[in-house]
Amino acid sequence: MVRPSRDSPGSAELLRRGFAPVLVIAVRPADRLAVTGPPATPGVHIRPAEADDLETAVGLELELQRYDAQFGSVTLREGAEETITADLSKQLGRENPTLWIAELYGRPLGMVRVQFPGDTAWIRGRVAAEKVGYLSSLAVAEQARSSGVGTALAAHAHQVFDECGTDAVLLHHALANPRSTPFWYAQGYRPLWTYWQRRPAVP
Repeated sequence: MVRPSRDSPGSAELLRRGFAPVLVIAVRPADRLAVTGPPATPGVHIRPAEADDLETAVGLELELQRYDAQFGSVTLREGAEETITADLSKQLGRENPTLWIAELYGRPLGMVRVQFPGDTAWIRGRVAAEKVGYLSSLAVAEQARSSGVGTALAAHAHQVFDECGTDAVLLHHALANPRSTPFWYAQGYRPLWTYWQRRPAVP
């Protein structure tokens, strides 16, 4: 069940019936003032992903999905690595990049994936905006967390969206994730739609 995030009446009844909020679509309006680019993060260099980055990108995406699986928003299935590899390989070396790698002092330790307005028809109706971008995923290796890599990647993605005239950016995040929820709202996102789920009781 998907409900407007700020439509609080009825939430108590859903809780009484065994539902719980699990996943959120969050929105960030375009920041037209960021015309000079995001501030630099010391030691972090962001570049478009290349063919040689495939193994790194797959590893980061798998690490992200394993972490999110703890909170019920992702289910890792057999063959997940092969599926992720095939998906990411299509995004490497594009003339208009959709996948970027973040290097921290020369080591590739983060990545961000985006979808531009021409590819977001599947989710565009969730927000009252004409040109909608989607931030598919942002992953930072465990050893690089709290180093500024994630913030630098988010700022880079937002700058790219602004440069192509995007009106708003959407993303999904696991509501119970203690890292992603505060992170994304610190980047200017706000909850828009909340997915409520009721799971069968475990005997």
